[in-house]
Amino acid sequence: MTKRVLVLGGGITGLTAALRAAESGLEVELFEATRRTGGMGGSMNERGFVLDHGIHGLYSARKETQPLVREMVERFGSDFLTIQKKTSIHFRGRYLKYPMGMKELFRALPLLTSARCVLDFVRTRVRGRLKDIGVAESFEHWVSDRFGHSLYEIYFGPYVEKVWGLPGTRMSSAWLARRISQISIATVVRRALKAIFTRRPPDEMHSLQPQTFLYPRLGSGQFVDRVRDGAVAAGAVLHEGWRVRGLRHDGARWSVELDTPEGPQTKTADAIVNSLPLPVLISLLGETVPPAVREAASGLRFRAMTIVNLFLERERIYGDQWVYYSSPDLPFNRINEFTNLAPGYSPPGRTALNCEITCFTGDATWTSSDEALAERCIASLERLRLIRREEVSGHSVARLPNAYPIFDVGCETRLDTVLRYLRQQPELHTAGRQGRFEYINMDECIWHATEAIAAIRSRASRVDEGARA
Repeated sequence: MTKRVLVLGGGITGLTAALRAAESGLEVELFEATRRTGGMGGSMNERGFVLDHGIHGLYSARKETQPLVREMVERFGSDFLTIQKKTSIHFRGRYLKYPMGMKELFRALPLLTSARCVLDFVRTRVRGRLKDIGVAESFEHWVSDRFGHSLYEIYFGPYVEKVWGLPGTRMSSAWLARRISQISIATVVRRALKAIFTRRPPDEMHSLQPQTFLYPRLGSGQFVDRVRDGAVAAGAVLHEGWRVRGLRHDGARWSVELDTPEGPQTKTADAIVNSLPLPVLISLLGETVPPAVREAASGLRFRAMTIVNLFLERERIYGDQWVYYSSPDLPFNRINEFTNLAPGYSPPGRTALNCEITCFTGDATWTSSDEALAERCIASLERLRLIRREEVSGHSVARLPNAYPIFDVGCETRLDTVLRYLRQQPELHTAGRQGRFEYINMDECIWHATEAIAAIRSRASRVDEGARA
């Protein structure tokens, strides 16, 4: 018996699930609420520019994804360019290599401030204040116990608090600490002291990304479209503009209630793969979900993002592909310049700046007009003496309501409550950044989807074997 699978959401996770299911011989349909699949991995190419929702390079963030990345390269290798990463951070009025080395960090600080940071390092170690990362421990506490509070205030805290919109005392350490290299504090202190007084090449303080990554020649949307086309060619049916309104299980099969361009419809299936945000999935399941689980899901929040694209009559602005800005006086957290990835991402003699501004849905930034957002970015870039207003020939704006999971203190407990409930539901698999409430990259989204379909196939095989017996 052919097993029928319904996929909720048409980003890279959902599209990969549809591809894997169809290529495995499963009957599969995918539902995407917007008029275009791709999600955050889609492209906004316009005016001859390659523009994405941030730079989404393909690389292996963990060993489990290495075979999957190799597979994608074998399938679509001619689409990819190998890019040497070039990034920087605007720190105290200077542009410094990012990830920042110890030598660069301390040399960017006044002598007395550097000395205070080093003493804070040493004092932290001597006092033996290191503790295991606990579920309720804040990010500020975690950094202060490992690097000293001075470095938190100067370096770590401002950017984290700007991106996630919460003070460090309310941010959970268990997730955000993964963004900092897990090196021993003794090693950190030793390297910091040596880096200040020697000419030894600087060590990176934190980095999860490799120095090279793969990027599609026509933007990340090119890769997403390849996966989409592969799924369709293998037999998957994709529906765009179809919004899921409800999800029910009758003890034997799943029913998905949908709003479609032709009116309400209901589809049934043996298994579900979800890539919609976890709180949305719980709400779709309705009153059958226990109150404690609904309450836990309501506490899982996402940080939204607006992306302001500025089109400039200049060949380039930066020497880097992206630059981080931690100052609260500037609206953007990061600016991407796709021109600097490789030739062909911008028309000759022109460039575009892709300005990322995190916010909350419904706040003043989210509800600002496109013109007001562009003006904020232009004025800030003028103040930084990077551009002149007359060089801007146009702008566009994209809004992403669920860009970053917010890992506030207590989110691990809430997330565990939700996932334990979902694991009890028959053949309901949730995957991806939004579907698993994880801060993950494209390779891990592909991995999640691959594992979900493998689990469905495994169960289908066991059922078929039982029937034959």
